[in-house]
Amino acid sequence: MEEQKKKKEEKEIEKLKAEIEKLKKEKEKYLDLAKRAQAEFLNYKKEEKERVKIEAKTLLKDFAKEKLFPLLDSLCYAERFYRESLKEGLEGILNLKKELLKILESIEIKKIDVGKEFDPHFHEAVEEVSREGFKKGEIIEEVLPGFLDQETKKVLRPAKVKVAK
Repeated sequence: MEEQKKKKEEKEIEKLKAEIEKLKKEKEKYLDLAKRAQAEFLNYKKEEKERVKIEAKTLLKDFAKEKLFPLLDSLCYAERFYRESLKEGLEGILNLKKELLKILESIEIKKIDVGKEFDPHFHEAVEEVSREGFKKGEIIEEVLPGFLDQETKKVLRPAKVKVAK
């Protein structure tokens, strides 16, 4: 009888050991699932942060196109037409223009350097003018600045220029 009891206890111990192994495997499985879920969540969080950042930049650039560019245009016109007569007022306007350009640069919008040669990718001819000393197609004057998205290299607005006939 003692022998039978001992065998029964050994069987029970074996059964419990098997159950422990099964539970250990199950624990590892759920721990692995938890680690994967955590990693996926961290990746999602990182991707979402980047998506929001890109969306914010896009919104800022749209804001610049719709609201800041027209304001800057007005300042550019004022600078051209009132250069001599309103020197003090012009200083204030020029300071505003500089500040606006700094704002645009801070959101990765760069003023297009007009250069000398007309390039339809970066310039829009608003007038053709006969002027001595200029070859046909050369830029005579920048009427309004153009802007480039520094990140994507996309022209947000071409520079409006006068070119030689």
